[in-house]
Amino acid sequence: MYNLAVIGDGYRRSEEALFLSDYNLCKSELLMRPPFLQRQSQINMYSTTWQNSLRCKAGNLWEGTSCSGNVVGKVNAFGQPWNAILVIIKNQGSGGAVIGGQIAAAGMILHSIESGGVSVHEMGHVFGLYDGSGALMSAAGGGTWNTAFTPEQQVTINNRLNQLTGFFTSNPPTMTITTPPDNYSIQAGGSLLVHADMSIETTSVQVFWDGEIKASNVFWARSYYSNPTNGMTFWISPLSVGNHICRVVATGINNFAEQSINITIN
Repeated sequence: MYNLAVIGDGYRRSEEALFLSDYNLCKSELLMRPPFLQRQSQINMYSTTWQNSLRCKAGNLWEGTSCSGNVVGKVNAFGQPWNAILVIIKNQGSGGAVIGGQIAAAGMILHSIESGGVSVHEMGHVFGLYDGSGALMSAAGGGTWNTAFTPEQQVTINNRLNQLTGFFTSNPPTMTITTPPDNYSIQAGGSLLVHADMSIETTSVQVFWDGEIKASNVFWARSYYSNPTNGMTFWISPLSVGNHICRVVATGINNFAEQSINITIN
């Protein structure tokens, strides 16, 4: 199952009906197009919440990089699995963007069918399409947003859906701590570098030191296009004298992998 979470930005708490109307417009626009149309049973598109202060817009300017952490935090708090997030932004204007290959954002200008087409355009980027690669992905506005995907685009999206659906439903993540080795010794007072390699099924990783979380990160889908593994480096400090356990946990959609090593601080 491919899980697409939808969150609203710029909507007041009293505007639930407007947010849900915009959400349903985007959903119908996306699922009416092949190959999404033929795979509706494999796509779980759901609404999460609507906020007034995700900071995904400032006036009419897209501020995606500053809002991505807010978006991910709110969607994670909703407690449902996701492979991608669509942010619909009230009164943003006819435009959007994609952050890190996993978060798409679309402005809901006049809450119209054109806005639904913009959301489909941005989801096209999530699946590896580029501006100008066919009518729907044209950078021009107006009716060009609402033309169908080309057959070549459908193949690209279908392959991407197959890839991600398989990764997130069938394969558990794998993870190996490569640095430092088990039973490693280091002098007190400095910092300890911890490096681990995770497979592409990994969506987040956490590092624990004697049971206390010291670092974490979220993996973006962009790495799935080319890199078969995702190396991640963390620094642990301060280091107190004694024997310690460093534990790394790589989490996927429905599974996780973990490894612990022993560290002696002299």
